[in-house]
Amino acid sequence: MEQHADILEKYGELIKLIPDIVCITNKEHIITHCNDRLLEQLGAERKDVIGSSGLKFLTKESQEKIFKIILEGQKERIENVEVDTIKNDGTIYKALVTIDQIIDGEGNLQGAISVTKDITELFQTKKELYTQREKNLATIGHLSSRMAHDIKNPLSVISMSMENLKGMYGTDESKQKQFDKVERSIDFIIDQVNDVLNFVREQPLDSNKIKFSEIIKESLDSIKKSDKIKFILPKNNVEIICDKNQILICINNLISNAIQAIEESGEIEIRISDEKDTVIIQVQDSGKGISKENIEKIFEPLFSTKQKGTGLGLSSVVAIIDAHHGKISVTSPPTIFTITLPKTIDSTKI
Repeated sequence: MEQHADILEKYGELIKLIPDIVCITNKEHIITHCNDRLLEQLGAERKDVIGSSGLKFLTKESQEKIFKIILEGQKERIENVEVDTIKNDGTIYKALVTIDQIIDGEGNLQGAISVTKDITELFQTKKELYTQREKNLATIGHLSSRMAHDIKNPLSVISMSMENLKGMYGTDESKQKQFDKVERSIDFIIDQVNDVLNFVREQPLDSNKIKFSEIIKESLDSIKKSDKIKFILPKNNVEIICDKNQILICINNLISNAIQAIEESGEIEIRISDEKDTVIIQVQDSGKGISKENIEKIFEPLFSTKQKGTGLGLSSVVAIIDAHHGKISVTSPPTIFTITLPKTIDSTKI
């Protein structure tokens, strides 16, 4: 093919020196040229590769992924797409592939040139780091649970004592204000402890069908809020499959964040829509919004715009939604958190 000959004439020596896999295919995806790195990686001879379909060295899922990207984006170049590649002995390894389509002077597709980087070692290292992170979190979780127990018990005693004192000094306005400060401090400590526990605690999902209105009601009943806040609640009542207690943690967190964002005065709207395969939950507030700089970091552990925040609340939400095989995203302004949950959860993946 003329276009392929031009490429080899200009870049043939360079292609030989590239440490990654380089492959040229025609418009029928047949391999016309490749460097020695491809032969080494596949454990094959040149005669077994040249004239073969380049697609046969990719899993079916990876083939579909690449075609989907090309067709949906109408792209002449796709860059660093993670694929599963098959060796001659059937071994599957992880790789990153960049593909440039070869277009002639009349705009017709003549083939493609691809560069593939083996990331097996990187993938394995990432897996090992993830495993170690899980072990560390389990250790922290065990320690946090013990600390939470040791902290919450005396806090309960202090809280009950404050109730008694408030009753004893019911007409003393000055003392009541002091008691209120102590109660707010107790609530703050409990919130901080719960943020840490929700982040590090791992537990299997206890999924059941429940109406979303029940979760909203329970959430609003448990959160302290100003009378100056107007809540706009969904009129439709969608049934979802989830772990009620864990989704309640998510909704509590999003509503609490919204309350702080509007500074105790404004509107918070909660919406839910029933789609074909998913349920979409949105929490929107009338605050000034999140800056572009912060919105990119908002789900990162320990990141917080609050002076007294743990930075673990939204990270906990992400972990819970991930466990439900869902997704969470945010846009701003106005600030809208969107949770997408599947209508069914495969218990074998939990």
